[in-house]
Amino acid sequence: MLRSWPSSKFGETTIGPVLGGQAEFVDAGAHKAWTATRLVAGAATLGASAAVTGRKNKGAAVINVTFGNGAAQTYNVTPDSTTLRAANQYVTAFNALAVQLASEAEQA
Repeated sequence: MLRSWPSSKFGETTIGPVLGGQAEFVDAGAHKAWTATRLVAGAATLGASAAVTGRKNKGAAVINVTFGNGAAQTYNVTPDSTTLRAANQYVTAFNALAVQLASEAEQA
């Protein structure tokens, strides 16, 4: 089930606080690949059907987020290069915000 990424205002989301949270990007071989059926169809039609159908998404990728209150969410990621890159950036941003909030809490 695909869940939308929670919006944050001052480090608080509807699911829980970013402070004390952590996100991880799990890329279990997500990529686009030619399947045997598509390769055979492409060869049989001299590449015409391969050009139309393209490649199929393979593997899986998810973002696992644990919030400061212990709540956890998993977000499915479409295995294409643009989305995988964006997912990695979201995880980096979430973890950077969690570190920044922890640093500010220590100083206060």
